[in-house]
Amino acid sequence: MNEDPYNPSTPPQPPQAAPRQNWLLRGLLFIIKSGVRATITIIVSLTIMFIIMLYIIGNFADTTPSIENNSILHIDLTMNLVDTPPAMTLEQLLGEALGQEYIPTYSVRDLVSTIIRAKTDRRISGILISGSLQPMNYGASYPALRELKRALLDFKESEKPIYSYTLYPSARDLYIHTVADEAYINHTGSLLLPGLYSEPMFFANAMEKYGIGVQAVRVGEYKSAVEPFTRENLSDEAREAEQLLLDQLWAQLVSDIARQRELDTLELIRTLNDRPLFTADQAVELGLYDRSVTYNEMENVLNELTGEDAFGNMFKETDLLDYTLEKDLVTSPGTGPAVAVVYAEGVILNGYAEPTQAGEARIVEELRAARLNENVKAIILRVNSPGGSASASEMIQDELLSIKQQGLPVIVSMGGYAASGGYYISQTADKVYAHPHTITGSIGIYGLLFHLGEAAGKLGITFDEVKTNENSDIFSIAEPKTDEQIALIQSYLQEFYDEWMALVRTNRELGDEDIYEIAKGRVWSGVQAKTYGLVDELGDLYDAIEYAAETAGISENYVVRDYPQKQSPEDAIATALGLDVKVAQKLSALTREQQLQILSELSKTQHFSTSTTLKEQLRAIYTQLETLNQLNDPLNSYALMPFQYR
Repeated sequence: MNEDPYNPSTPPQPPQAAPRQNWLLRGLLFIIKSGVRATITIIVSLTIMFIIMLYIIGNFADTTPSIENNSILHIDLTMNLVDTPPAMTLEQLLGEALGQEYIPTYSVRDLVSTIIRAKTDRRISGILISGSLQPMNYGASYPALRELKRALLDFKESEKPIYSYTLYPSARDLYIHTVADEAYINHTGSLLLPGLYSEPMFFANAMEKYGIGVQAVRVGEYKSAVEPFTRENLSDEAREAEQLLLDQLWAQLVSDIARQRELDTLELIRTLNDRPLFTADQAVELGLYDRSVTYNEMENVLNELTGEDAFGNMFKETDLLDYTLEKDLVTSPGTGPAVAVVYAEGVILNGYAEPTQAGEARIVEELRAARLNENVKAIILRVNSPGGSASASEMIQDELLSIKQQGLPVIVSMGGYAASGGYYISQTADKVYAHPHTITGSIGIYGLLFHLGEAAGKLGITFDEVKTNENSDIFSIAEPKTDEQIALIQSYLQEFYDEWMALVRTNRELGDEDIYEIAKGRVWSGVQAKTYGLVDELGDLYDAIEYAAETAGISENYVVRDYPQKQSPEDAIATALGLDVKVAQKLSALTREQQLQILSELSKTQHFSTSTTLKEQLRAIYTQLETLNQLNDPLNSYALMPFQYR
């Protein structure tokens, strides 16, 4: 009789325990397999990075620029203009190698030095300016644009012409176009000059709705950085300060444009107040542009100057990127006595932070490197920052004081912003330069203390606590701070503020009444700051460099060194991939055939293809790894000015 498998006649027997050595063997095999998988993953990842680096270096090697005689240098303003020499990301490098479009970032000094070289370059017969600026973070500020404008005005002394061509210019674009000998606007284009505005967002109602509590402490009634979290609108003090500042900045901007275009300033201010939008013909009639043209008409003008290029194009031109690359290949910073320029750009944070932020550890490291360089005879701190962490600002200032004690001149050049913590790191310099458009001051400090107990309770989340001291929970996020704890934090901020006032009073040689009247967290333009003694001179970075060299006694023969230095393509690739720079330098020495041979062999063994989908894959990886910019002061105390205008 067949036994029913679902109803066996004999009860099932319990499984026999496997011998102990079998379990040990399986565990050992699992560990070995895991190790092998991890090793293979690492090898494949390194191989992929190696292939990427070879591919990019090969593309850079194949694109050595060739510049024809009698060429126009084409400066496309579709860029972000920053102070700090930018570090290229792997995505940007790969995109460039694959011919992908992206918005480039140029540093002020790099762009200026390129224009200075073009002035005496016999192959360059003029400059064409086109495109529209793309401000990001704290880039393309008017002080940065003033540096560019100054270089273009200097270029005109060579009697080489400058042309500008635009379609829908912004106020920033127009500011640069005013230097052109011939400023063209496309006949279908338009000009929008609505003025400046600030539009802060307020979260108090939303936070109350969702049960998020906030307690704000501050010193300085104009320190408005806390208001977005505590109010529904601007306070009277904040509105007064911002209105005065914007009015001054707008008047200065219109005055600069009117002077360059030989127009009446008051008449232009009245016209723009009544009417912000102009057609191309109306912009020409107003005197802001010379002619409304088609693109072909503009090309014909340049063709008369240069003739056709070797490929039959309408006029000979060299791209800004190509010309800058050639400049970097044939020039070196030189040797001998030097003026160092150290950059503090972006929100001031503790640690190294991101390249677009002013990481305290990185800035201190670069200041120290400049101080220890025996060729450096003076140091300039270029500041373009609204401030940030109070403790990070203090550590940067400590390093600047060490430099002064060593006897090196310390000069500050203020860019678009040098406010709050940005002013804190500027105040002790031997001399402080600001641009009329610089937003500075904001001498004050604040703290924001959030508590999420009510919001968490709505989700069924509760808190409990165990503590050793009465104030162990002073930075807890569960409950509001007690009155005593708020008083402790307020006392700490007041002490920091009083010490700050003492430093400003000593370094700026101001009286008690003067300093307290111009502090209070209030922001000022560079012109106002000069009037009140917060800065010494109105000028740009090159004014500060000339003064630094003169003070150090090296004005006859010196070089300028940037900290950080501009990276070569090979160095940028190695940095982006996290590899030793020496590896990239060795690879770049290989011939194109050797690079392709290595690439071919690795592709066969790894079945890897450098297709355009790689860019999308890398973009996805970087998107996952990208983190939010967060303030990270250990005591939640910030000297930060949130004010920005457009």
